[in-house]
Amino acid sequence: MRFLIILLFISKICFSQETIKGTEYSHFQLKTKNDIIDFVIADTTLTEIKPILLFCQGSQPVPLFIRGEENEIYPIALSNFDLDVLKKNFHVVTISMPHTPLIVGFENLNSSYCYITDSSQQYSYSIDYLKADFAENYIKRANKVLSFLRKQKWVNPSETCVLDILKVLESQLGLLQQINM
Repeated sequence: MRFLIILLFISKICFSQETIKGTEYSHFQLKTKNDIIDFVIADTTLTEIKPILLFCQGSQPVPLFIRGEENEIYPIALSNFDLDVLKKNFHVVTISMPHTPLIVGFENLNSSYCYITDSSQQYSYSIDYLKADFAENYIKRANKVLSFLRKQKWVNPSETCVLDILKVLESQLGLLQQINM
């Protein structure tokens, strides 16, 4: 019994899930030794078995959500897509940029909606983000998320699609090579 309690405690430390208030997104967080990986699924009812559609953001520290002046939450990453159509056939997943908060107020965004640490400087990106902004890191983070998701009852692990419109092709090719292994 003591072993079971410890195991439950450890699994809670390594992963958590919650719904983002005021949205139709489920937020997950994976904690590793050197990183916290936030990712969202554009759905709150995760019961139907579907493949994953992993949307890769661009190369800037854009948060997944913006907090408005009245504390309303606006999704950014998937706002250009008809999610209702995509959600019929996929679990639509987006991974946050490294060392970028999941939800950011307008006061911490520059004119390109990038997260900045100093509102008086348009390109005051977090030092930790800059250190983590390289292709191998994105591949490693995506693989950790995909590995976690493939173990879920509501995911078809035999199919994964990757959608990318801005990022360096090298990252996605490396990711796809590892997915197919």
